[in-house]
Amino acid sequence: MSQHITHPVFDGFVTLWVFNPQKQFPLRNKELLVYSALAHADRREWKPTNTKLAWSTGLNRNSIPQLLKNLYSEGLVLEDRSPVNRPEYFFTADPKKQVEHWSQQLRFWKCLVRNQGSTMLVTDQCVLSYIWYGQVTSFEPPKGWSVPYLAHILKLGKRTVRDAIARLEKMCLLKVSGSQWAVPEHLKLLQEEWFIRKSEEYTVKEKITLGTFEPDMRELDEGYAPGGIPGMSEPAKSWRPVDSAAVHRHIGQLLNERRCSITERYRILDAAMPELRQAGTEGDEWKAIVKRHVHEWIASQGEPTTSPEMSDEDLLKELEFASLEE
Repeated sequence: MSQHITHPVFDGFVTLWVFNPQKQFPLRNKELLVYSALAHADRREWKPTNTKLAWSTGLNRNSIPQLLKNLYSEGLVLEDRSPVNRPEYFFTADPKKQVEHWSQQLRFWKCLVRNQGSTMLVTDQCVLSYIWYGQVTSFEPPKGWSVPYLAHILKLGKRTVRDAIARLEKMCLLKVSGSQWAVPEHLKLLQEEWFIRKSEEYTVKEKITLGTFEPDMRELDEGYAPGGIPGMSEPAKSWRPVDSAAVHRHIGQLLNERRCSITERYRILDAAMPELRQAGTEGDEWKAIVKRHVHEWIASQGEPTTSPEMSDEDLLKELEFASLEE
């Protein structure tokens, strides 16, 4: 199989072009996936990281280093991860055809890539994709479809293939009825979650252009508005200047050595800030606001508070007396 086809699943989801190995290919399925990913990356003149290799193959990222070592030991990759052209290990297309990169001479099939968090296994994605891609391209193996054939071409064990087929039937992705294997016409919504869908960058055809505009503040969301919005039914309001440093010092004075971390003091400041922005800190109104929020914080700690009508001086004396009793 090496046909280019148009299909809603194989075009709408991330796929890996996996090469068709010959019998003498020395490694297994996982190494085949990594080698295929490296070859296609090399065609684009970039070297993928372990994370990118895991994403593009469906494999666990922690397994990639060992798989690279296995490929290196067999002379399939170099130390810098560059794949080595080994045509004796793969079925080739037209050897006389002029291509830009050697990987384009090899026969391939498209493999859907599982989401890392899905219950689908890598072996499941390979067995399903090879059968499905064969059905879409009307491919027929020389001796017909069989478990031994899938095990040979996918570099998997026969039992592994049988187990994958059993799981795919339970997932409603494959139906085995006698001598017929059937695949879905398309994926259901729940099944789509098992695979990586191509992002908009891959599917959006319209070119994005840049420009400027004049903001219409009447369209400002209420969650971002400090007060009323000009032109709306409520009168416009604006923030008044707040001296945060002065407020922070005043909070410290009211607490008077009380055990209150810097983080807690900033929480008091944050809680009072909406009211402070309305009142500003130019007059004395803000001190009453801060005092009330300090009272609320003390009450939240399970400590007695004084009457809100008490003066700042009396409050400081009470707090000082309480701190001496501790």
